[in-house]
Amino acid sequence: MRPLFSFATPLVLALALAAAPALAAGASLADATPEQVAAARGPYVEAKKAFDAGDYAAAQEGFAASYAIVASPNSHLMMAKALEKLERFADAYREAKAVLPEAEAAVAVDEKYARTADDARALVEDMRRRVGYLTVRLPYGETGAVTVAGRRLAAEELDEPILVDPGPVTVSFDGPRGVESRTMTLGKGGTGLIDFGKREDAPPTPSPIE
Repeated sequence: MRPLFSFATPLVLALALAAAPALAAGASLADATPEQVAAARGPYVEAKKAFDAGDYAAAQEGFAASYAIVASPNSHLMMAKALEKLERFADAYREAKAVLPEAEAAVAVDEKYARTADDARALVEDMRRRVGYLTVRLPYGETGAVTVAGRRLAAEELDEPILVDPGPVTVSFDGPRGVESRTMTLGKGGTGLIDFGKREDAPPTPSPIE
């Protein structure tokens, strides 16, 4: 099993991770105390056992619990791998992409994280081929809450296609005129546009490989 943490000096590790984005997670590798490292290792080990046994839901929860104590790139990567096994491809993509800056920063203090970065990069590319791409447009001049497949989007996410799992996808827009919902079915690599400024949406475009 890949080691969870390395024990570089806090000053060096802090400098290496300074450029990494802040995450809603546990203590950083630079700031984690020995007690936190020990506490994070327990759920990580149990999650790895669950992963190897094929219980990917329990594994994902365990890796997330470990990551909530200490934000290790390795536990974060294993969260993404468990999501991929659960066929939550869009979530796996988002988590694997978030691993990259963590792991790339950590390489400066321990080269073992180069493998973590490589694995995360490969998972990102694999997930790109296994998701659909949905663009959501709002009526001109209107703003409101947009939810895609049960996940509320940040406003900036509307600036580019949203990665979704293949199959039916429901999009809701809670705007000035109330809540409007539409559903579109996308295949792997397919693209679609839901435009709340129009009464009907064009059919999705299938992937070139379909």
